[in-house]
Amino acid sequence: MFSLLFARSAAKVAATINGKEYTGETLKAILDSNQIEHVYEINASGDITFSEFKLEPMLSANQIIMGNMLETDLPDELFKESSVSVVSFAKVQRIGKGAFLGAKSLKSASFPEAIQVSKNAFSGCGKLETVDIPKAISIEDAAFSGSGIKNVTFSNALIMYSSVFADCQSLIEVNLPNVSCIIDDMQFFNCSNLTTIRLPSVKILYFNNSQFVQNSPNLTSLYFPANPPEGVEDQTFNLTDATKFNIVLPSEKDWKNYISQSNISKKYEIVYKGYNSHVIDSSRKFKKTVLPYLIIAIVVVVIGVAVGLGFYFYKKGSLDSILPNSRLV
Repeated sequence: MFSLLFARSAAKVAATINGKEYTGETLKAILDSNQIEHVYEINASGDITFSEFKLEPMLSANQIIMGNMLETDLPDELFKESSVSVVSFAKVQRIGKGAFLGAKSLKSASFPEAIQVSKNAFSGCGKLETVDIPKAISIEDAAFSGSGIKNVTFSNALIMYSSVFADCQSLIEVNLPNVSCIIDDMQFFNCSNLTTIRLPSVKILYFNNSQFVQNSPNLTSLYFPANPPEGVEDQTFNLTDATKFNIVLPSEKDWKNYISQSNISKKYEIVYKGYNSHVIDSSRKFKKTVLPYLIIAIVVVVIGVAVGLGFYFYKKGSLDSILPNSRLV
């Protein structure tokens, strides 16, 4: 009987709010019973719902750290244009559309279990510098567009949609080791400080136009796999305004795999979708330059040998006609 009563009275929510510890049946009950008018910092776990983040005291929250919750789907536009600067949700699996859209004070976001980053989730978060979403598989349209992120790694991401990092003026390096499919365009459009993009596993680049990396003048290295991805348009990289832009393959020998999708310049250099690789197509150069001369040389040698043999047998025949007559004398 005692254990049953204890279980019924046990707190379902534990929270540290503005530096003080509280327990209660719900987050709302804690706020009401303790007459908390403004929440600036909260670290909580338990039977908490996202609807409670719309309560008046929670609207001023600057730092939100959540452990276990009743829900794992962060609603669309929940923190849109909010003043929150640090967020961490331990169990959220989906970050809703526009969840932090225009949250200009947001600096750090951690979602260790999230597998989906929805459209415009962090768009316009100009102060956002630190993002930890290690299990993200799908990153949707404009998820980080116009944000302040500098270096990004999504180790598990497999698919990426349009304009994900467009207008990220502070972005320097993007590492997407397992992304196999990029759908639509402008993923890295207008990223003025971007220098490096790593896409070593990409198989499909499906574009509607050729603004994949346009207006990113400091881009120096785009890492591609040993075999060329499908869907790249003919002039995609010809329009790249970076002066020192290079497509980097695992080995220079892998450029032979790109020949089927490339043009060959007059100097026999491989030109892939408008990008001059500065790598010579040695087989074509051999066929166009060395082989004709080699054939001519072989023909000359054969003719020379034929003439020599003809002259030899001609002389031999002349001697044979003279020698018998000389024996009769």
